[in-house]
Amino acid sequence: MVNSLTARWPHGIYLGHHPDGSPELFPSFARVFSALVSAGNTGISSLSASSIRVDSEEFASPEQVLLWLESNPPKGLCLPPVVSGRRFEALAYRKEGVFKKEGKALNYKVTGRAVGEGTAIGGTLSWVWDQDFPDPIRRTLELMCADVGCLGEASSLVILELADNTEITHEYSAGRQFFKAGGIETQVVKPGRLKALQEQYSIAHPEKLPSEAQDRHNTSAMPVSEIPSSVGLGTRRLIRVNNQNEQAVPWDKVIAIPIEEGPEVRPEGRVAFAVATHRALIARIGNGAPASITGKYEEGVTPTANRIGIQYLPVNTLSHESLEAQAHLLLLIPSGLPESELQVLSEALSSFQLLRSRFGRFNLSPDIQFLSGAEFWQPPAPGSRRIWTISPAAIPERWATGGSQEDVYFETITWSLGNTLRDLTQLDVASRPEDRAAALAAKGFTVHEARPLTTKHPTRYVHRTNKTMPALPYTARIELGTLVPHTALLAIGQSRHLGGGLLVPQDLNYESEVCNDHGA
Repeated sequence: MVNSLTARWPHGIYLGHHPDGSPELFPSFARVFSALVSAGNTGISSLSASSIRVDSEEFASPEQVLLWLESNPPKGLCLPPVVSGRRFEALAYRKEGVFKKEGKALNYKVTGRAVGEGTAIGGTLSWVWDQDFPDPIRRTLELMCADVGCLGEASSLVILELADNTEITHEYSAGRQFFKAGGIETQVVKPGRLKALQEQYSIAHPEKLPSEAQDRHNTSAMPVSEIPSSVGLGTRRLIRVNNQNEQAVPWDKVIAIPIEEGPEVRPEGRVAFAVATHRALIARIGNGAPASITGKYEEGVTPTANRIGIQYLPVNTLSHESLEAQAHLLLLIPSGLPESELQVLSEALSSFQLLRSRFGRFNLSPDIQFLSGAEFWQPPAPGSRRIWTISPAAIPERWATGGSQEDVYFETITWSLGNTLRDLTQLDVASRPEDRAAALAAKGFTVHEARPLTTKHPTRYVHRTNKTMPALPYTARIELGTLVPHTALLAIGQSRHLGGGLLVPQDLNYESEVCNDHGA
């Protein structure tokens, strides 16, 4: 039976923008609803219900269809792969018959119009309901869909149709639920949206015609488009439907906070930057901060493999596409963190917009993004192999032995990687170094190159040292095989929770040679 509304773009490109002018990745259901409101009042479906009955089939009126959609929102989406365009403000400048009196002159003005950046949508996008459309609703909705020619910009041509048996890939959450991994925030409609649009239209198009004086051309101001009413709109997060076969990752959620203003944090300052952030968060929380944030566990409590991590992401890093244009403060949320501790962190971040450190002052944007830790990095390019580089450096967590420097680093890295992955159910992390190394190597783990980091200040890469394990920062290039997804966010080593040991992807052609493969 029919239970979904599909959209496909003949040119494969969607063009649209949010009210603030930023590009919209794909059309929200609120936008689709507005398009259907226009179609229901201006197209063939705007005819009376009695005049569109065919062969005694019953049709609902367009208003009944829209009220039904208000009261019965879609359950979720079938979202195909989408690739957004460049993130910058685009304006179209042209003469559109606008004259403005400036001083004594009447000037023919060039007006600017915002144009959304394009999104390549690789397939059909569907809004899916958990029930079938009633027959009268379905028949009229088909006519209304045929009257929708574009979504977003007028040049964003679209074909709307009804379909059946569509699989949901993303579900609407019950609320905004910021800490759901991989959520995409989008607008939905609520009861009252149709009435709000009708009232706004009535005000803009009164029954009584304006007088000649009221209808006179205005030369004292530039024309502006009326801002649509926000009544009857809500915000929900689209959460990717869980895949039972999906691999677990150490940090399944990532909070990305844009740094609007502040100095660049160089590699040797990443740990100090993370420590300053850590202290600021604990100060905002006050007494009773959870151990997942402080790192201090009560006596007798076995610490989890990972707690909340803090990392600095420089500009133009091969990360999630929405993060490339700015440097970001990243908070890594470990899998299985209790909801109560997430709430504590949420409250601490609610007005966290200023960070002071020895490097200077950082102004943080309130436009926080909540991303999936399993899908943080961009996927590998077709025909390439994914190599991981440790950034800025990792710190060993125990002494290692071996007959060569390669053996020492292989044991060091496998031990630290095993500690990071210790709580994942699909892995059996052995307690003996040689057994752990063998288990990880069986999953495709390889060290291609490792060497000590030459620096006069090794302690800058570690947040805490002890008498038995000196600070010995090192860098390496490794392959993770099938241990975690190729897009997962990972950090290893003693400082992985505070600015160190971040694994940054680097894609090489399969034909490229990588030197010093351990065990190759």
